[in-house]
Amino acid sequence: MKQFYETYGDAPILAALLRVLFWSKHLLFLSWCKSPEEKQFYLVSAARSRWSHRELHRQIMSLAFERAMLLDQKLASR
Repeated sequence: MKQFYETYGDAPILAALLRVLFWSKHLLFLSWCKSPEEKQFYLVSAARSRWSHRELHRQIMSLAFERAMLLDQKLASR
C-alpha cells in the first residue's frame, strides 16, 4: 500500500482511472513500469482498451510503451 501511495499520490490526473482498474493490474504497473510516464501510458491504455490482466502483462512484456515512443519520435522527425 505504501508503494501504491508513493506511485500515485502526486498524480491527481490519474485518480479517476485508478478506480476503474482492478488491483491485480496495479500490481503489474508497480512491479514492471519504471517511469511515471510509462505507468500513465499503460494505465490509460488499459482503461481505454479494457485490457484483461493477461493482455496488459503481454503489452508490458512486449514493450508497447517503448514502441509507441519510438513511433512518436519517427513521426515528429518527418
